[in-house]
Amino acid sequence: MSTGPQGATGPTGAKGQKGEIGATGPQGATGPQGAQGGQGDKGQKGEIGAQGPQGQKGDTGATGPQGATGPQGATGPTGAKGQKGEVGAQGGQGAKGQKGEIGATGPQGATGPQGGTGPTGAKGQKGEVGAQGPQGAQGAQGGQGDKGQKGAQGPQGLQGVVGPTGPSGNPFPGGTFSGDITTRNILATGPSGTYNIGSGTVKFGTMYANTFNGTATAAQYADLAEVYKSDANYEPGTVLIIGGESEVTISDEAGSYKVVGVVSTNPAYLMNSEADGVAVALRGRVPCKVTGNVNKGDILIASDTPGHAMVGAMSHSLSPLQIIGRALETKTDAQPGVIEILV
Repeated sequence: MSTGPQGATGPTGAKGQKGEIGATGPQGATGPQGAQGGQGDKGQKGEIGAQGPQGQKGDTGATGPQGATGPQGATGPTGAKGQKGEVGAQGGQGAKGQKGEIGATGPQGATGPQGGTGPTGAKGQKGEVGAQGPQGAQGAQGGQGDKGQKGAQGPQGLQGVVGPTGPSGNPFPGGTFSGDITTRNILATGPSGTYNIGSGTVKFGTMYANTFNGTATAAQYADLAEVYKSDANYEPGTVLIIGGESEVTISDEAGSYKVVGVVSTNPAYLMNSEADGVAVALRGRVPCKVTGNVNKGDILIASDTPGHAMVGAMSHSLSPLQIIGRALETKTDAQPGVIEILV
């Protein structure tokens, strides 16, 4: 049975008095749904009656016509993430990225054959000042200064003891004398000029003195040396470095930057000669212990054979602190030996 149209709402009636609650009668059969009346005033809440038995469900009425579309509701919450879609076609090549950082320097390759000489490059910046070199040889003595004023005469000293009787003979110019002469001073008696002790063919041997004031024009030996404290007594020709328990010690590291020189054999001039230690050649020619093949003119550096030098590879890249000197002789065998070098 279809539902008819809803009738108009009638006027609200006056509120009646609350009646007494009657006894609950038996539930009758569900009749057809009548038209909805108008809503009356809300009555007072009556007492809750006992719950009656549930009636049978009535037939579902026919679906009425669809009403007009209401306004759009608020946006609901975001739904769950959908499944991953298929990979799209490859896009075009992107713009070139920035240049990456320079990688670590690889190991040095083997030395290739020497190329032809290229054009001279621009002058590089001035390098740092190198370490101070060893002291050079003593310069020639300057000329004699003007004679100073005569000082006041000192008091006469006590008379010394009478010395022993000298040898007989005539030790004066024009005569010949053989034997020893004991004296305090040897003075030239001429008014001016230069006088000699000995001659070019007859010479004196060793002369001992504390101070020599004059000009040396020749030396018997070859190198300029200086005494350094060492931790052992090393033989001539040994390569030394700075280190050990004293000032210098024997070299044992290939290409060491601590090289100080070679133990001198017979120095022409020895500085600090009264000091304890070994004489180290700083300039000039000197015998030197070497190992390996050597060609005349090769640059020599310390080897890992204790106290021996060797030829320095890639000599253009060596530091001055590594160089001992240059070979003055050629050595054709690989065994240790001794050659003359220029320090």
